[in-house]
Amino acid sequence: MTRNEKTAKANINTYQKSTMFKLTDAYNKPSAAKSAIWFDCLRDMVNNAGWGLKVLTYNTFMFTCGYLFVDKETGVIKFKYFTPNHTTIVDF
Repeated sequence: MTRNEKTAKANINTYQKSTMFKLTDAYNKPSAAKSAIWFDCLRDMVNNAGWGLKVLTYNTFMFTCGYLFVDKETGVIKFKYFTPNHTTIVDF
C-alpha cells in the first residue's frame, strides 16, 4: 500500500464524521480558486455516479475532500480522496 493510499484509508473515519457537504460549510467566502476546485470534485463525483462529497479538512490555504462510488467492475464501494497534491482511490 502506498503512502497516499494509507493517508486516504486513515481519512475514511474523518469522512464518516464530516458534516460539511458544501464548501461554504468550511469557508464563509471561498476564493475563486477553492470554488473551482470544489466544482471539479463535484464534476468528478457525477461522472463516477458517486455520492456524498464532503469537505474533510480545511485551513486558510487548502482543503481536502472525498466521496463514495461503486466500482463498476467489482461492485465494491470505493472512497475517492482529494488533496491539493493527489487524488487517491481506496476500498471503503
